[in-house]
Amino acid sequence: MDAQALVASLNEFAGLDLELGGDLSTVFDYQGRPVLLRFLPDVGQCLLCAELAVVEGAALPGALSTLLEANHLLSDTRGGCLSWTPDDQVASINFLLPVGDSTDAPALAAMLNRALSAADEWTQRILDMNSSAQEEIRKRMDGVESPEASELEMAAAQALEA
Repeated sequence: MDAQALVASLNEFAGLDLELGGDLSTVFDYQGRPVLLRFLPDVGQCLLCAELAVVEGAALPGALSTLLEANHLLSDTRGGCLSWTPDDQVASINFLLPVGDSTDAPALAAMLNRALSAADEWTQRILDMNSSAQEEIRKRMDGVESPEASELEMAAAQALEA
């Protein structure tokens, strides 16, 4: 596989302006989120890693459980693998795309579109999980502000908000 030639062909086909570095990788912006493509010619693959969204503290650990469950047999990820990094709280989706000598620009574009469609879906799901968690906190805080709320409920609501 000639990764440079494939990317040049993809640029022409899709109107992109991607440039591969010495490590055969490039990063581009997709709807405000970075996407990494790294070609691995020795194994005939291209790694795609798309950042999805920050998983807010209020959504933890439930959101992580959802991500792990979706990874089981890649059944809910369209073949991608979801990941999360605790340092920046960002979830990502990773795909290994098969690329070889017979892969042309339209085929690569179709694989990228499929992967980025899954990224869009998971970005929205994470944003929804964050919203649901925030709504739950608001409900608990409303209960805490009432005179009949216990000190335990107040402490629990404050801990969830942190």
